Amino acid sequence: MSGKHNYLKGLVFFVFFLLFTLCGQTTLAATKTCKCEYVSPVSGVPIVCVTVVDKECEAYSTEKSQYKSCVEMDSADCDKALDEAREKNIKESQAAAAAAAGKESADSKDEAASDDLVAELRGDIQQLNKLGTTDPAVLIGRIIKVVMGIMGSIALVMFVYSGFVLMTGSTAVGGGATKKDITKAKGMLVWSTLGIFVIFASYALVDFIFEIFR
Repeated sequence: MSGKHNYLKGLVFFVFFLLFTLCGQTTLAATKTCKCEYVSPVSGVPIVCVTVVDKECEAYSTEKSQYKSCVEMDSADCDKALDEAREKNIKESQAAAAAAAGKESADSKDEAASDDLVAELRGDIQQLNKLGTTDPAVLIGRIIKVVMGIMGSIALVMFVYSGFVLMTGSTAVGGGATKKDITKAKGMLVWSTLGIFVIFASYALVDFIFEIFR
């Protein structure tokens, strides 16, 4: 009786061992590694290694919209391919950063060369400028002073001439100047005086306006 009991125990143990082994083999057979390619690379890396259970890699890529395609690959080979993709991404990022830095440096050099050229041209232009100023307000003020100086000189000449005619006409013996000439000289004297007054008043007004806008 005891031997039969041991025989049954051994048979049950064998059946359980066989079932456990078969289940383990089924599980191992159903698990696989897929190398999947992203539609949009994540952090610049175009692929990823995915462990898939009870499913083909192609069917898995169809279900997942973020993957363009998936192929079955040994786990070690997939990890190696992923490391190579990461290294390639790092090198490309470094090359892009170096190219951007080189372009920025070249742009800075071009900008500095342009600034030097503008400064050189500005110096040449200032040498050609005989007016001694580039301020429009100062230039207008100088023009007004010149014009007023000319007008004042003309008014002074007319003032002296009219005074001379009046003096010679009033002291001439035998009629040195006619009555018409004397009347004309008086008019010239009056208008010359008014002209000088207007000139000085205009100069004062213009100077006042420029003081306001300074």
